[in-house]
Amino acid sequence: MRLSGGFGLPAWVMVLGGLFWMLSLPVSQAEDIQAWMSQASAAVQRGDFKTAEKQYRRVLKEAPDEPNAQLGLASTLMAEQRATEARVILEALLKKNPDFQPAYYLLGMAYEAGGDMARARAAYQAYVSSNPSRVSTDPQVRIKLRQMGIF
Repeated sequence: MRLSGGFGLPAWVMVLGGLFWMLSLPVSQAEDIQAWMSQASAAVQRGDFKTAEKQYRRVLKEAPDEPNAQLGLASTLMAEQRATEARVILEALLKKNPDFQPAYYLLGMAYEAGGDMARARAAYQAYVSSNPSRVSTDPQVRIKLRQMGIF
């Protein structure tokens, strides 16, 4: 299932906005976390998912509730064909951050990879419903949503 970003996930899933959470961290810790996030992103771009996973886990050790790191880790796990692990992370992420829209799309992908089309459809619907004006304009995302009967 190739969507974009070089390994099957939409690029916008990997490059999410906002490091607002870093404002509450000590400067040195925030700098470390930002560096690890950058290293993880660079590893993803190279297709080095083991390094990306290591860096995302490093961030989550210091900032366990950081949603961008959780989403990045789940994306990396999906790229490694580890959809069940990704789904667990995404479900926990959405339980704490129900408005974190990109996680719904990736959760839909995780359910779809596991063959649970009803839950995939529900996750995709939640993705669109959570903020219709911010649905990705990526044609491949739109096609996926149409195929699932969402659009």
